[in-house]
Amino acid sequence: MDALHERLAELAELSDSRPDPGTAGAAEARGRRYAHHRRLGTTLTSLVCIVALVAIAAASLLTSRDSVQPAAPGAAKGLPEEIYEPSRWLDGTEGSPPGPLSLLISAERGTWTGTVPGVVGVSATTGVYRFLDLPRAAPGEEVALSPDGTHVAFWATGPTTLSPNTRSEGNGPVGAVAVFDTVTGETVRHDIVSDHGLAPDSFIWQDSDTLLLNFGVYLGGDGDSEMAQSSSNDHTWHRWVVGTPAPVAAGLPPGADVVDAATGNVLMTTASGGFVVRDQVTGAERLFSVGSDFSTQPVLDDTGRRIAYVAGRSSRPGISGSNPNRIYVATITGALSRDGAASPPGLDRRMLPNNGRTNDVLGWVDDSTIAVARSEMGEGADLGHAAIDLVDVATGESRQLVISRGFPQLPVSSMATDLLASPSITAPEPPRPWDPRVTTGLLTSVLLVGLLGVLSWRRRVRA
Repeated sequence: MDALHERLAELAELSDSRPDPGTAGAAEARGRRYAHHRRLGTTLTSLVCIVALVAIAAASLLTSRDSVQPAAPGAAKGLPEEIYEPSRWLDGTEGSPPGPLSLLISAERGTWTGTVPGVVGVSATTGVYRFLDLPRAAPGEEVALSPDGTHVAFWATGPTTLSPNTRSEGNGPVGAVAVFDTVTGETVRHDIVSDHGLAPDSFIWQDSDTLLLNFGVYLGGDGDSEMAQSSSNDHTWHRWVVGTPAPVAAGLPPGADVVDAATGNVLMTTASGGFVVRDQVTGAERLFSVGSDFSTQPVLDDTGRRIAYVAGRSSRPGISGSNPNRIYVATITGALSRDGAASPPGLDRRMLPNNGRTNDVLGWVDDSTIAVARSEMGEGADLGHAAIDLVDVATGESRQLVISRGFPQLPVSSMATDLLASPSITAPEPPRPWDPRVTTGLLTSVLLVGLLGVLSWRRRVRA
């Protein structure tokens, strides 16, 4: 009997530790194990998703972050030692003044639906690249940086009195000229009332405070004939001194072809194919011709008496000048007084030695130095490079100031020419931010995969 009691006690103890599958206790134990497994799977899946999300966000942040520290007060200004191709996903200025700029680069700016024409400004102190958020800027139209890098001139959209002409970009007619101050962030805008919108032509900074602008007025708007939409009246030149309320007539002939300007002087072409320098204070003019083999327009020095340009005969039939070619520096000897009494027009020019691979003259640095653009074509995967060189006009000796690898031509739309006289600054390559659409897609995919994984696990797990 005792043995029977002992055996029954053992069975009772075994039943408590290992419930029979058919009992309520067994069901409760299975439920606890099932809940434990579900929590474990959900926790592990969530941790994996969190790690993936953090990794994606960190990688996106690191690729979009500049490694450049803000410039200290009074930091040296200069052109960048090397020019890089900007990413279409760079940050914009977004109302924060970028400070003095050294270069403007035309570039496509990425959007959620594609790209739009944009302008990248390069800091003259840090070398940081930023898209300029110019208020109501007309996309695709010219922008121009002042010689000291503190002002950006641009065309802006505006209302019209009749049907607007949106032929050029389809984003509203041009109705104003504006100047953005890169130091204060302020924009001064002057609206120009017209029936159908302005037909912008060009900007030329005569000095750091004086802007020459040329524009006409469209003769037709949307809905008018193709001829009327594509035609404009004679373009006229205006002068706008920064800080004054509005541009005024520049006193130049309607339709004048202005190719350069320096302090107090304007260089224009003539109907006969020559050139004339007009002193805007006295009205005196100096005439000259550079022949038929020039491949770039002459660049005027600050005195208005010397020019530099690229010229040279071409070996191709029907083409007088070729490019790249040689540099010529010349002194203008001809003169035409204000009353019309002319002296024999002329040009005393000479070719600089050892400068036969020059694309363009960018400007006069000082009395003895000019800045030029050059390029070297690469082979195969090597796209070559472009460069800005400084050339001594007495000896022809050159030294490199700026290089841009991977470009067959210099990728610059406007430059702070005053900085050609300063040493270039060293700055790291601008960031290459991820396409935000890719980042958003990756983050969304991780969340969806994690959610589906949790649901699948909770359905399939068994005790």
